[in-house]
Amino acid sequence: MGLSILSKYFKFKTRDYIYVGLSWIGLSNPWMPDAVSFLMIIFLKSNLSLEATFIIGYAILPFFLICWLIAFTDLIYKNKQKSILIIFIIFVLIFEYIFFSLLLTDPSLIGTFIGPFQIRWSFFMEIYLFFFILVAIITGILFASKSMKSHSQEVRIKGKFLLAAFISFAVAAVIEALFHLEPITVVITRTILISSAIEFYCGFILPKWMRKHFLVEE
Repeated sequence: MGLSILSKYFKFKTRDYIYVGLSWIGLSNPWMPDAVSFLMIIFLKSNLSLEATFIIGYAILPFFLICWLIAFTDLIYKNKQKSILIIFIIFVLIFEYIFFSLLLTDPSLIGTFIGPFQIRWSFFMEIYLFFFILVAIITGILFASKSMKSHSQEVRIKGKFLLAAFISFAVAAVIEALFHLEPITVVITRTILISSAIEFYCGFILPKWMRKHFLVEE
């Protein structure tokens, strides 16, 4: 979904498609280690180390947050873009310094495995992940709300999909980050995440058949 959105840059020559595409790839990045571990367990009978999981899933997560904020402030709050980005870049630098300091000294201060696909996070990471989710949902709702107030029927429809996408993502991410999951709960949360990806795609690249259907219905 992210690559599809990113590829629209070559058609429309608008940089926001690049940043939005990267942002959505980044939002799913914390689940990348699970996918790698799943394949490793099947073929190698082992999973990623704690350090590799943190690096693959979370080391560059702040970069994707900055990408989303660039796109967000490009589309709304353009006059406040510089101030917003400076604040978050400072925050990102502080996080990266603490993150890699803990990773090099004692990775358990970031989190510990309680299963092949689940981590018990330290207080530091819980605060960061909560902040990350909070920023994503607040900016997402603000952007979706502005879209739903548009005079364009199509933009309003996209706004509804975006609102659903960010709410779905926030619900699933909070459950996964802060609660112990049973196998059935994992299936439910991952299903919600998949639905959020589809909703996000529709919110930015409304397929022609869907556009026609909704415009006719409305």
